[in-house]
Amino acid sequence: MPIGKVVMSRGYSKKKIANNRDDSDWKLVHVLVWEAAHGPVPAGHVIIFKDHDRRNVALDNLACISRADNMRLNSIQRYPDELKRTIRAVAKLRKKIQDKQHEKQD
Repeated sequence: MPIGKVVMSRGYSKKKIANNRDDSDWKLVHVLVWEAAHGPVPAGHVIIFKDHDRRNVALDNLACISRADNMRLNSIQRYPDELKRTIRAVAKLRKKIQDKQHEKQD
């Protein structure tokens, strides 16, 4: 593919920026937009979408946050205790179902 080509991958827009024939050939478009305005993303940080829409790469929709903050935003710790218990119970039930299905296959 030619340099400058934009493709979708796992819900993210990626742009070809080089011809090294490896992963360094591609860069996430939202990161390119952020870096054009603010410079390189600091070590230990990520660029997120404020509205959670990966197609909306407008600069005012992007934020630079630490990986630790990103983990907190994406973990169950942000939910009330009752919902955390429910999430864990559902996960445990799914695991039991999966184990039983594997037993039947063996």
